[in-house]
Amino acid sequence: MRYYNFLFLLIWTSFSSIQAQNPYTDAFNAKDYEQIITIANQQIQKEAKDSMAYYMLGLAYNKQEVYDQALPNLLKAGELGFQSGPYLYHLAMTYAGLRQEQEAIAVLQEIVEAGFPILKQLDNKPFINLADEPDFKSIKKKLFAQAYPCKGDKRYRKFDFWLGDWDVLVGGQKRADSRITLSNGDCGIIEDYQTIGTYSGNSISYYDPIDGLWKQNWVAAGIVSHYVENTAPYVANMEMINTVTDTAGIVTLTKMSYVYDEEKDTVEQVLLQSKDGGENWVNVFKGLYVRKQG
Repeated sequence: MRYYNFLFLLIWTSFSSIQAQNPYTDAFNAKDYEQIITIANQQIQKEAKDSMAYYMLGLAYNKQEVYDQALPNLLKAGELGFQSGPYLYHLAMTYAGLRQEQEAIAVLQEIVEAGFPILKQLDNKPFINLADEPDFKSIKKKLFAQAYPCKGDKRYRKFDFWLGDWDVLVGGQKRADSRITLSNGDCGIIEDYQTIGTYSGNSISYYDPIDGLWKQNWVAAGIVSHYVENTAPYVANMEMINTVTDTAGIVTLTKMSYVYDEEKDTVEQVLLQSKDGGENWVNVFKGLYVRKQG
């Protein structure tokens, strides 16, 4: 789907580049649709098979909500080979404006299959005519899933128990504040960690669909750590491992686990380290995330 979104942007950018080199540019930028109609008709007089001219006629009439004039020009542009994401979108909009619901939905389904990102554009005026159509609702649902693929995928929701505003306690005493939030269409989880002193840090955790593992990058003053989800079975809600080899060739493993207590609404974070390949582990940190009230 990422490829199709890129292709759509490429087509749209190419269309913008064409605009910059064609006689419609000034009128289009000024939203002078009557001037666009005049120029397009002049172009057709010069070249009867000018697909761009028919498209610009259709676009101008579409913008003026004169849909009965927009439709034949858009169809003629398509007949002459003019095809792009914007063309299909304006064709669907024109059908919707004419209340030709099934034709509009058929074009929108073509757009969905191509992966063109037009979710927000479906809130535009003409599509209100389709709001109660089951097929239109299904199209919007598919476009939403394309725009936000992580929201409905349970693999990306495994770490959601950590979301929220927390007091971080060590040995029963508050040592830090931590805010955990979703980012990037719910594909990532950001931690903003601030101790009661001067030390602070941030992490981003995310599910990597390439290898099917959760990962976390932690950045603080002078420290950058990269954790990867433990591939061995674990009893925690989330467990990750960091592997570092120093200049002497000594490998240090740091295992970080998160255990969520739903009844108490707390998350226990424990860091263990091993310098013998995981045979023996030493506790280096144990904190309790307690959700802030209110």
